[in-house]
Amino acid sequence: MITIKANTLDRGVPSWEAVRRCVREFEAGLPRLARLARYYEGRHDILARTRLPGLPNVRISHAWPRYIAQVSAAYLLGEPVRLEGPEPAAASLRDLLNHAGADSIDMELALQQAVFGRAVSLCYENAAGQPCACAPDPRSAFVVYDDTVEHRPLMGVLLSAERDARGRAAGGMAAVYLPGQTLGWRLRRGIPEGEPTREDNPFTRVPMVEYRNNEEERCDFE
Repeated sequence: MITIKANTLDRGVPSWEAVRRCVREFEAGLPRLARLARYYEGRHDILARTRLPGLPNVRISHAWPRYIAQVSAAYLLGEPVRLEGPEPAAASLRDLLNHAGADSIDMELALQQAVFGRAVSLCYENAAGQPCACAPDPRSAFVVYDDTVEHRPLMGVLLSAERDARGRAAGGMAAVYLPGQTLGWRLRRGIPEGEPTREDNPFTRVPMVEYRNNEEERCDFE
């Protein structure tokens, strides 16, 4: 969990320095997430082992991480979540969730939790002005909380990389989701270029939610 002091924000808006501190803390944990992804894909560390010429180098990997994660996610959400409550409000909410594809997103979140120990969902408004949701890669998105015992969410951060025609890193974007507005910084070598863009969003709370698999954010096959 990444936390900062609530008074770090100026009228609810963070400075780039505050965002960058959070990004650096998040990036420190990326090697672990990359390793978990490799294990889920069956590319275990043993495959990189080398031996001196002439010595045997038998390397066998297995698919247990994928099996464990998929079984866990399917056991949790093999039957979709059912929403019940007073009508017609419940029916309206069900229609809204169905339009947003909530069932498939829930399955993505369950699998992400099983693989990475955490999952992230993001609510956004599409071009038609309808609320939608998605499950961004946990290796590029995180939520920042205040440092009180309540750990109230202050902002969500989504990082995206850009590459040139030769596939080389060419900067990227850092989007910061706040209640009512979204800030966007264009980055070059991790440094923001100019002032952030500002867009209104219709959400009165931080539209990014983090789901932790457990208190230690450990995945199911760790």
